[in-house]
Amino acid sequence: SECEQFLSSDAKLQAIAQADARGIAAYYGLQKKDPGEVDVEPLFRDCRSHWAKDDINRAADAGWVNGVGGDLFQPNGTLTRAAFVTMLGRMAGVKDTDYTTSVYTSFVVWATENGIVDGYGDGIFLPQNNITRQEMAKIMAKYLNWKGLDTTPSSEISSYPINDLNTIGGWALEPVCFCYEHGLLNGR
Repeated sequence: SECEQFLSSDAKLQAIAQADARGIAAYYGLQKKDPGEVDVEPLFRDCRSHWAKDDINRAADAGWVNGVGGDLFQPNGTLTRAAFVTMLGRMAGVKDTDYTTSVYTSFVVWATENGIVDGYGDGIFLPQNNITRQEMAKIMAKYLNWKGLDTTPSSEISSYPINDLNTIGGWALEPVCFCYEHGLLNGR
């Protein structure tokens, strides 16, 4: 009965094909273009409908990020401490060949020598650990300070409308508030 209902004529086959095409387009966030309009393909297949697609593509075009291979970026994945420092180093124009170690290590050495990172103590950086938001804020503030910007928050720490302010480590309060104030991070 389904064959008769859905496949018995060219018009019914065409209706199924159009429904399939609309479903695929909706899944991938595709939109019909005007004749002659060129669609610029995103650099990473898994970012086609991601909210940060344009920012990710700009960062990749600038050479700050590379993705994870296979035309994938993993926009909702985790980020290691070494990967974040590598992005900052690339933003600063540091080349991985500027140091005689591996790629990640080169950028960690650069960041350490310039006071951007100081690790966990005793010279331990833990490059493969996932970076936390408060660690990211501190490293970003130190990077901007290295670039010559004053990263002191303009208001009293307690005045920032961050719901979980009391859970942020004392070592990260000022950097988190500075980054929040300047739109470098926000709540969830």
